[in-house]
Amino acid sequence: MTLQQAVIFGGLQGLSWMIFLFGVVNLVNMTLSNQLSRRRELCMMRSVGMTKRQLYQVLTAEGMFYVLFSAVIALVAGTPVAIGICRWMGEAMMGQVMPYQFPVGSMLLYIGVLVVLELLLSICTIRKQEQNSLIEQMRLVE
Repeated sequence: MTLQQAVIFGGLQGLSWMIFLFGVVNLVNMTLSNQLSRRRELCMMRSVGMTKRQLYQVLTAEGMFYVLFSAVIALVAGTPVAIGICRWMGEAMMGQVMPYQFPVGSMLLYIGVLVVLELLLSICTIRKQEQNSLIEQMRLVE
């Protein structure tokens, strides 16, 4: 691999990490904004008898749906783009088509980070709700 190829490859890898971080930040933002906007609904459900365990299950299920949706979008949109970039780099730099190899390790890392973050956000939301009584929470929401 020549210096020019190494620089281009490093730049594309850096771009890939930026997209990874953007996706993680976007998922955290979406989860937190959804939980904040549903604060009143969660208080109402707790007031009519929803247990802490049921609340945790609801928040965790929603979070895992977000993770699944994010992974599917990354696969559907990212794989064709990556194949195209691999083909373009092979033709432009080496004069031949480079075989594409799916980054299984990177994708598993991405999904693992998303799962851990969603579980942590669910735990933090429940702990935040436990800090105040149900009546105080409902007053804060209104």
